[in-house]
Amino acid sequence: MENFYAFSDSIPDERETHYHNANDDIMTLNAPWNVFWTGNISLSRKTIQNAGCLDEGFQGWGGEDTEWGYWIYKSNAKIALGRKAWGVHHPHEINLSSRSQTADHNLRNIIKKFPNLDCELYCRYYEVWKFYYDKMTHLNVEELTEQEVKQIKQFIRAMYYSNVLVVHGETFSDLPQVSTIVETNRQSYIQLCSKGKNTYHLSGCYLPFDNNSYELAVILPAWRSFDFDHKKNVVEEALRCAHMTNLIIREDPSPFLPYFEQLNQTHRWKCEQLENSSCSVIQISRC
Repeated sequence: MENFYAFSDSIPDERETHYHNANDDIMTLNAPWNVFWTGNISLSRKTIQNAGCLDEGFQGWGGEDTEWGYWIYKSNAKIALGRKAWGVHHPHEINLSSRSQTADHNLRNIIKKFPNLDCELYCRYYEVWKFYYDKMTHLNVEELTEQEVKQIKQFIRAMYYSNVLVVHGETFSDLPQVSTIVETNRQSYIQLCSKGKNTYHLSGCYLPFDNNSYELAVILPAWRSFDFDHKKNVVEEALRCAHMTNLIIREDPSPFLPYFEQLNQTHRWKCEQLENSSCSVIQISRC
C-alpha cells in the first residue's frame, strides 16, 4: 500500500485543482458534474432510480460519465468527495486525435439530450461556462426596427430556401422558410415554444445539429452583443450546420473584416458583403 501511494503521488488526479478551489466541497463548483468520473463512484439505488442509469449508447471516449453526472445533479442529488476511497487506473496508449473526435461527437449528444443554455455553455467553455451564462442571462439586446425586420424578412424570402436556421430571431417565427430558431432569451424561447415553433434555448456556440443540416443559417444582430470568442464560435457553428450563412450586422462591418479574412484563409470560406439599405449582410459560403 505504501508503494501504491508513492506511485499515485507522481501522477496526480487532474481534478485536484477543482477540489482545492472548492475546499473539497464539490457542490460549490460551477459545474459539479464536471468531476463526476466513473473510475470510482458510489451511488444509492434510490439516486439511480431518480436520475436514471448510465447511457450505454455513447461511442468512443468521453461524455458518458459527465452526462450521467449532469442527470444526477439535476435530480437534486448531492455529489460529494470521498478522500478515503481510491482506485487504480491502468496506464494505456492514447490516440489523442481519435479521442478528440469522439469527445466532440459525444458532447453534442449531451446537448441533444439537454438542449438548454447551461449545458451548451458548459460543453463549449467547461470551467468558465458560468461566466458566459451570467453574461447572457443579463444581456441587453437592442430591438430591431420595423423597417429592419421587414427588410430581413424580404431577404430571407428571396433566398428561396425551405430549411432555414435563425439564430436569435424570435421576430421571424412566422416565416414558413424558418424551420428552427435558436434563442438565448428565456422569455422569447418560452413564447416561441407556445407557438409550436421548433426552438432551442441556446446561444448558438455549440449546436446539437448535424453537419449541413440546413440550407441557410441567418445570424441576427444580437450576435454583436457577445465577446469576440463567442462571436467566432457562433459563426463557425452556423457554418458547420448550414451550406451557407448570412450574418446580419447593423453597423459598419469594417471592424469584423480581419476576422472574415481569417475565415477565408483558415477554412477556405468565401466572405462577401451583400447590398442592403439598413443592415450590412455578410454572406459566408464554402469555396
